[in-house]
Amino acid sequence: MTALMAALAGKLLDKKGARLPIIIGIIASLTSLILMNVLAPLSNLAIVLLYVLYYGGYGMCFGSLMTSGLITLGKASHAQGNAIFNTLQQFSGALGTAL
Repeated sequence: MTALMAALAGKLLDKKGARLPIIIGIIASLTSLILMNVLAPLSNLAIVLLYVLYYGGYGMCFGSLMTSGLITLGKASHAQGNAIFNTLQQFSGALGTAL
């Protein structure tokens, strides 16, 4: 689901800029998280559908954020920006797992 939404977000990014796919992705992800918390005793199907919505929003948001962030750097700094972004992502994942 994330890969499909990332492809759709890439097309939206090319046509409308980074703002639209980022906003749609954040709204979709937050909506699914709120519904998971409000509707706590959910069936398995409802949980799966809400996770699909969450990761669909994540797919729309993640690539667009990375692309718009790297665009602000000069071409000479793209490799360093990408390396820092990936390092921080791995560090955050490890920190979240440890906590």
